Amino acid sequence: MAGTMDELLEELNYDFNYLLHEVRTAMRQLDQSQRRTVEAWLHKLANTNQSLEEVRLRNDFLFYLSRNCNDGNLLPPFDQKPPSGYVLDATHLLPVLGTSAATTSKPLYEAHTGSPSGTARRAELFERSPDGGAFLVSQPVPRCGAFCYLAIVSKPPKS
Repeated sequence: MAGTMDELLEELNYDFNYLLHEVRTAMRQLDQSQRRTVEAWLHKLANTNQSLEEVRLRNDFLFYLSRNCNDGNLLPPFDQKPPSGYVLDATHLLPVLGTSAATTSKPLYEAHTGSPSGTARRAELFERSPDGGAFLVSQPVPRCGAFCYLAIVSKPPKS
């Protein structure tokens, strides 16, 4: 059971890094004040990782922040700096998607996007990587679309 919990946490952290990349790319279109607000949210969410429940909630918040940034319009709660204190006290700030997403066991961002787990494809990518995926762990590897990974390795000259 510990292995599956670790795998779930790894996948949630992967999703967080992917969404973080999306936010950082999309926030370029925002004005200076909005970017500072988004950065405050990113800082708050990056430090939200004490439990599996927190990590899931962190990803839900980041999913909606990403949508706001992509739309170029920060809606509540992202139009203001994040509230101080424990993030689980702020669950009432999440938008309500309706009952179908709320009743699923998937995190809200997965339930809304219908994104597959992609675990098998990532595992194959890590296996084929010369460093066992050490570099890829911190990179935003897309679940679909193209991904290019080029490694240049020099071998010592033969004597």
